[in-house]
Amino acid sequence: MSALLGVSALLGGLHPACERFADCRAARTCSGEGGAAGAASGGSESGGGLPNEERSGSGGSGVASAGGGATGAGGLGGEGGASPVECGDATCTEALPYCDVLTDTCVECLNDQYCAASFGEGGCKLSTHTCVECIEASDCRSPTASVCADDACEECRQDEQCTHLTATPTCDAENGACVECTPDNESACDGHSCDPATLACTTTQLGSRSACQPCQADSECFEDYRCIPMLFDGEPRTGGYCLKRLATGCERPFAVPLEGRASLSGAAAATYCGVSEARTTCEAVLDLLTHDKPCTLAEDCGVAGLDDARCETVNLAANRCTYGCEATSECTSIHTCGPTGAGYCGYVAP
Repeated sequence: MSALLGVSALLGGLHPACERFADCRAARTCSGEGGAAGAASGGSESGGGLPNEERSGSGGSGVASAGGGATGAGGLGGEGGASPVECGDATCTEALPYCDVLTDTCVECLNDQYCAASFGEGGCKLSTHTCVECIEASDCRSPTASVCADDACEECRQDEQCTHLTATPTCDAENGACVECTPDNESACDGHSCDPATLACTTTQLGSRSACQPCQADSECFEDYRCIPMLFDGEPRTGGYCLKRLATGCERPFAVPLEGRASLSGAAAATYCGVSEARTTCEAVLDLLTHDKPCTLAEDCGVAGLDDARCETVNLAANRCTYGCEATSECTSIHTCGPTGAGYCGYVAP
């Protein structure tokens, strides 16, 4: 018993200064390095060392100690591996197989290595000598459970709780999961947008999309524009299009109010400057506005498979892409709508 008392005095700095032995080792607050502690409880000095070191001792009585080795000295059964562990006046059981020599108490674990079978991460909580799922945030590696609280990994609630996961450093608080980015935090995207549907970075630069150009997020659009879902002939289009808020003023050809539209990035419903969704699409309007695109058939214009465009003589230039209209306000500033009843933008009366 005198040897055990010596070990107890030698390792007295372990409780309660550290939660893990590695913590106090780094802080130099624990003593007991070397083989003396292991030898004191029945192992040879070659099997001694810090509790979280992997060593191979020669074996002894099988009494566990804070300085014992992983095999032999340290209470893993001696050289034969079958001897029961005596701890003070008790014999340790399968549920509590190791001896904490500081208190002469049978415990579940002495260091993280003893808990490997219970948890892939986490380890031995030294204040209670029990195996727990986590002791610190770095033990919680799952994007859906990145926070260590009450010895268990839980969902995130703020970005700081995801920073140790380099691939998913941002918290989607609504779903409690660490993700690459959110519409409110695109810092991980290096000047590109965050797709609100996937919460992953895109290859689209921030603020690079103008009126009626396709988009995935509000941040891709020019100032005062947002990424708005659109329809054609009553059917939803895929993705969104950058449209200006009506409150900031509309300009031709984007003069058709689209009411009650929430943006793809979650901006509240508002009215936007759009196009006539019953007759045309943003693609067809841009063919006329920016491309002056030549054509042979209407199918050469607008969106393939949609009856959203026409191939006509536009401002006296034959075979150009345009689209149907009801009023000149739906056309660009250099095109008029006509003829009456079958109008298209760019019609010039003979």
